[in-house]
Amino acid sequence: MAKWLAWILAVFAFVGGLGAAWSMMRFPSALASSPMSAQAQVTDSFINGFGGDPAVDYRYSVNGKEFTGWGTGGRGYPDLLTVAPGATIPIKYARAAPWESCMCYPTSEAPTPVGYVVDAAFMLPLPLLAIRAWRRRRWRRHLTPEGVA
Repeated sequence: MAKWLAWILAVFAFVGGLGAAWSMMRFPSALASSPMSAQAQVTDSFINGFGGDPAVDYRYSVNGKEFTGWGTGGRGYPDLLTVAPGATIPIKYARAAPWESCMCYPTSEAPTPVGYVVDAAFMLPLPLLAIRAWRRRRWRRHLTPEGVA
């Protein structure tokens, strides 16, 4: 029973680690390195996914060009489900890539080397269990005399 529990926990940790790694790799580095503040106009509010967080779609303009984005807010934002279309909310966008935006604090939310190390620690048990199981099977085959099942 303990062996199955270890495998199940290792698989869940690995999948969670993959999700976190994907999220960290997709965080726009331009947004973290040169964030600019702007006001965006809310176009819609919704629940992000099944049982997800309240979120809003928004649009904003930079140097006369219009861009769109969405976000789930966080500290300093009102309840997003009560925000009416047309209301303004503060956002951050990347100076070098104005199409990248968020309703966040990009300099504090950007991935760090420590984050990658912690993520790797969550992902490590599954490969270790797999290698251990492979080595045990090999070792058992080595101990079994030929012709004996």
